[in-house]
Amino acid sequence: MDQLKNYIMKHRVISKFVIAGSSAAGAQLLVLYILTDIFGMWYLFSAVCAFIVAVLVSFSSHKWWTFRDRHRESMHRQFTLYLAIQITNLILNIAFIYILVDILGVWYLVSQAIISLILAVVSFLLYKYKIFIHSIYLKTHETDH
Repeated sequence: MDQLKNYIMKHRVISKFVIAGSSAAGAQLLVLYILTDIFGMWYLFSAVCAFIVAVLVSFSSHKWWTFRDRHRESMHRQFTLYLAIQITNLILNIAFIYILVDILGVWYLVSQAIISLILAVVSFLLYKYKIFIHSIYLKTHETDH
């Protein structure tokens, strides 16, 4: 029974991770569209603003909902690490999509899907074990450190 409960809880946090990430991506696209098409801002400036909004939505939803990390004392440190991972992911995404598309000849959408999956898995592990270490989830449901 405990194994079943742990299995369900493990997949619950992964589902929440995907939903929170999708919500952040949706917020990013929405802000990009609104700033560019409705307010007429330059698309690159809009993209930067949209990226910032996505990071804020993603961080808060992962901290409070996905990992249920209620610890407030280290929130500035957590956000700094989280932002560093986001910026690193952005740089790695650009580098790897260039390699896959221009050097190896892989279709850009397939390349992006592969890269996104890899970065999401690595990010999940970093968030779970390095950033949101005060997670209620980890304290109550994790048995495989």
